[in-house]
Amino acid sequence: MAAISDEELRRLVSENRDRILEIVSEAVPSGEDVDKAFSRAEKAAEKVSGVKDRAEDAVKEAYSALMAPEVHCHFIRMGMEFFMGLNALAERMPVPEKVRKVREDMSEAETGIRREMCRTNPDCPRKPDDGGLERIEIE
Repeated sequence: MAAISDEELRRLVSENRDRILEIVSEAVPSGEDVDKAFSRAEKAAEKVSGVKDRAEDAVKEAYSALMAPEVHCHFIRMGMEFFMGLNALAERMPVPEKVRKVREDMSEAETGIRREMCRTNPDCPRKPDDGGLERIEIE
C-alpha cells in the first residue's frame, strides 16, 4: 500500500467529515452513558458484597454445626456400630475351615495382647479394681 501525503489525508477527511463524526459518535459513549455504566457497576459490586457476606455467614454456621462435639460423638458411634455390624456379618458368613482357624487364632492373639498391655499399664481402664492392693506372689 502506498503512503498517502498529508494533503491527500486532509482532503479525504474534509470530504468525509460528517461520516467520520457519525462513526466516532457511535463508537464513543456519551458522558451520560458512562455515568450509567459506573452506577450499574457500583450497584452490582454492592450486591456481590452482600451475597458474599451472607455466603460466609452460612458457611460459618454449617461449619460450626458440623464441628460440634455432640455431632462428632454421634458420627463416631455410628461409624463404630457400622464396623461392628460388618465384623458380626463377617463372623457369620460361610468361610473355608482354614480361614475360620486363622480368624480364631487372630482373635486369641488379640485377647492375649490386650491382657498383656493392661497388665503392664497401671492406668488400664479394664484392670479390675482391687482397692489399691498390690498382689504379692508367695513362694
